[in-house]
Amino acid sequence: MFLGRPMIFLNVMWKWLGQQTFHLSEQEYLEHLQYIAELCIKWDRVEHLKEQVEKCRKRPNAYFGYAVALPLDLPEDVMDELNIPESR
Repeated sequence: MFLGRPMIFLNVMWKWLGQQTFHLSEQEYLEHLQYIAELCIKWDRVEHLKEQVEKCRKRPNAYFGYAVALPLDLPEDVMDELNIPESR
């Protein structure tokens, strides 16, 4: 929640294929990326995410163990479709 409004973020992690704690095969990883890409296209968030990446000054960091959270700013109809309730 931000300012009383539910929000969904795309978290960009620092893990990489081949890292010991990365538990996906190459095929699973590619399928996961494809799924995320398809959702971004379906929700019309591709250009929005490109803008968010360009504006973002943070970078994923494995040493400190944090991800970069990019707000998706989903339209209300998508939030309804996902059954995400508004705050009361």
